[in-house]
Amino acid sequence: MTRGWLAIAAACVATGAACAATGATGAQALTAPASPAGRGQRAQAVAPARPGSVTPQAASVASPSASASAATAPASAPILRTIWQAAFDPDAFRIAVGDTVGDGVQRIVAVSAPGGRGARLTVYRWSGSAYAPEWSTDLGEGQGAIAVGRFEAGEPAARIVTMRGWFAWDGAGYARREFPRPVLPVGVVRGRDGTDTLLLRDGGDFRACQLDPSAADPLVTVEPPADDARTAWGVLRAAPAELAAALPPEYALGGVMGLMEWPGLQRPARVLARWQTTGDGAGGAVVLVRELGGEPLREIGRGPAFQGRIVDLAFGDLRDRGETGIVALVANPSGRARTLVVLAPTTTRSAGARPAR
Repeated sequence: MTRGWLAIAAACVATGAACAATGATGAQALTAPASPAGRGQRAQAVAPARPGSVTPQAASVASPSASASAATAPASAPILRTIWQAAFDPDAFRIAVGDTVGDGVQRIVAVSAPGGRGARLTVYRWSGSAYAPEWSTDLGEGQGAIAVGRFEAGEPAARIVTMRGWFAWDGAGYARREFPRPVLPVGVVRGRDGTDTLLLRDGGDFRACQLDPSAADPLVTVEPPADDARTAWGVLRAAPAELAAALPPEYALGGVMGLMEWPGLQRPARVLARWQTTGDGAGGAVVLVRELGGEPLREIGRGPAFQGRIVDLAFGDLRDRGETGIVALVANPSGRARTLVVLAPTTTRSAGARPAR
């Protein structure tokens, strides 16, 4: 793209590279937890959330003071609803969703910091009563940035891209392939034709890539969807200071944003999903704004308010209906527990959706 979604991504990457050149890099925001994680154990089955553990509250979340380019929240009921929620790894700080095996089952890919240190990659599958780990490996200190998508042509299984390489299902486990140099995966774009494009920072450059294991450099530069209208959804992670290079400051506070086509809204629109916290950081909400083509950005609605902090966002299919929802990783106010919460428009027929399959 030459505007809109990828223009923002490129601006964020350029800002991050400039910061890195001066020794003040924002990569830490992507590769390690923002604060020490709860003192949990290594990956283990996690049971569904007890009612009320991270129950969305009825009250709206107070907005930080907005700049002249941002709109205030509309005085209306939330346009997003909670479809389901389940307890999750209390040490997790990064999540993604994808069919990493090619069997049609969506899995949660997470990075955690056991004991508040390191980075451990785990693939979870819903067992019918809990998210249970299928596979796990250590990535190393400061290696927490990931991206998951169908980046390899002709392969139905999604690949898990890290800073040093990628993991691909080989029938028995996930085989690791190395990059010739470290990179920083910052996001994914899915075209309306179903193709996925990897967004990354390679040195000081912004690149849109796919994977070709047969090439000397497996990161092959490609043309992403020509404009936002050809994008089904996308997600971008950056340090707030980097997002602020292309967005009003209050839209950059969460460090994660996404763009998606959501026909389930009462007024179908391409929306930017972001999250914001209350002034004391004790609560937050997912906020939707109109597409990026015009100024000022205009908020069109938000989801229910959470008690706790939204640690990360991902987009994924709701597994028993094939619909795309926003998956939020929410830390409770103490920071010692995590819950996965899936949000979808209030007008969709997803009220009975279950995480199990």
